[in-house]
Amino acid sequence: MTVTHSTLISNTAGYRGGALNGQGNTVFTLIASQVLSNTAAGGGGIAAGHNTNTTLMDSVVAYNNSTGSGGGIHNLADTVTIDHSAIYRNSATNLGGAIYNGSGGVADVINSTLSSNTANGGDSAIFQSYGLTTTLVARRLPITVVTMVLCSSAAAPWCSAIQSLPTAGQTVPLRTAER
Repeated sequence: MTVTHSTLISNTAGYRGGALNGQGNTVFTLIASQVLSNTAAGGGGIAAGHNTNTTLMDSVVAYNNSTGSGGGIHNLADTVTIDHSAIYRNSATNLGGAIYNGSGGVADVINSTLSSNTANGGDSAIFQSYGLTTTLVARRLPITVVTMVLCSSAAAPWCSAIQSLPTAGQTVPLRTAER
């Protein structure tokens, strides 16, 4: 499914994906679109699970809320590509204010901004689970690849912009490449 030049706003889901919920062999592409003010138990804005490929290009995911994990995006065992987009002011009760990347998920954030996201579970932007890698790519330098507001004073003291469960040899690389 491709969504172009659209706004998905003020939707509610009892389980996952307030605006979009991809489960099982699904392809989502959002181009120049907005996912705003949606609510769900997981992935306040977007949920991707079980063979879902999600791409955001020139889009905004903002003001979404998850009563679980992944305020903006909940990615479970799938691929999410965020290219020239903004993910801001999303919130999660548990983990990953902007993105929850868990159980085999791949998240590529390319020339995008993650800002002012919050999560009570100790991470404000990206939570990734069990040895996964989130790749941040800058194709044109100089560029601020990720601008994140660290957790508020009300958050847990271990709060950080990107939090991963400790795994031997785990990295969060910053790559540069020509476009």
